Amino acid sequence: MQRPKNFGEAKERGLEGYETMLGHVLVLKHGLMGTFPALIRESCEVFVCTDLEVLKQVWELLPKRQAKLLEFELHANLTEKIGFRADLGDEAQPIIILDEEGFRALSLKPDTFMWSPGLLSLDGEGEVLSPFA
Repeated sequence: MQRPKNFGEAKERGLEGYETMLGHVLVLKHGLMGTFPALIRESCEVFVCTDLEVLKQVWELLPKRQAKLLEFELHANLTEKIGFRADLGDEAQPIIILDEEGFRALSLKPDTFMWSPGLLSLDGEGEVLSPFA
């Protein structure tokens, strides 16, 4: 079955198999508006972990940057491996739940995880382009 477009659609289909739990996401720490989460490089998708130990393993594979942990209530279907942020209501978009099995399958590939593009540090971790080019 195709992934629901939002939580409202998931509710229309029926919430059998969903439970409410805590979700964890790593995001870059910065002083700007917006959120820059860790992504699965291959698909450029945001993911959430319900198991903090899995997220700790992801951290070890990410380029080291100032980051923080976000936690939120999640309507999760662990069988389908999708969740919806509870605080966003019916418009919440589906988020991939990365569990131990999914992590092991992904982490076999090099550079599996990355930070959201758009927020670069100026400490030599990447090429800095001239604003006058």
